[in-house]
Amino acid sequence: MKKFFKSLLFSFIVFILILIYAVIHNQFTYAISPEIFTELFFIRFGFVEYGTDTPRLSASIIGIWAILFIAFLISTLYFVATLLLKPKFKIVIRAIQIHLITTIVIGLTGLLFGYVFWDNSVFPNHIPIDVINYKNYSAGMHMHGFSHTGGFIGIIFSFIYLYKNRNSNS
Repeated sequence: MKKFFKSLLFSFIVFILILIYAVIHNQFTYAISPEIFTELFFIRFGFVEYGTDTPRLSASIIGIWAILFIAFLISTLYFVATLLLKPKFKIVIRAIQIHLITTIVIGLTGLLFGYVFWDNSVFPNHIPIDVINYKNYSAGMHMHGFSHTGGFIGIIFSFIYLYKNRNSNS
């Protein structure tokens, strides 16, 4: 029973960290290109009027809403993995760090990619017509997309680490 509650605690920590990451990520994205929110996400999430009045708060709420299901799924996977593998606390913390660092690094790679490989003569069809700063919009969207990929790769690295350290029972 102790292992069950320990695994439940780990999954709850992961769930909260994912939500915090989503808020910080959206704040960073908003800082790079507010137009990502004003021209895309506020419309997509129904924050057209409210979003323009309180854009930072709206960006945070959208971050939580957008990631809620994935946060539940990932935290459930961590629950099952820690319940079955029974790693020490420090191993789980390290696995979470691996996941987070991988997500951040790949997301920042997307940001760099968006800035470095931007071509002013080519405007992708997916950029709304009202966008003024195409370069920042593109860089922010690349960071956003790469972060999703980073989260997926991060969970793979994290679970490999947990599996390799499965014999370190607490």
